[in-house]
Amino acid sequence: MVGSLMLVAKIKIVCLQRELDMF
Repeated sequence: MVGSLMLVAKIKIVCLQRELDMF
């Protein structure tokens, strides 16, 4: 379960970085 949470967190971080790059 810990591994899955880390994967979700990484995906969220990547999504946030992409949104910031859009600006």
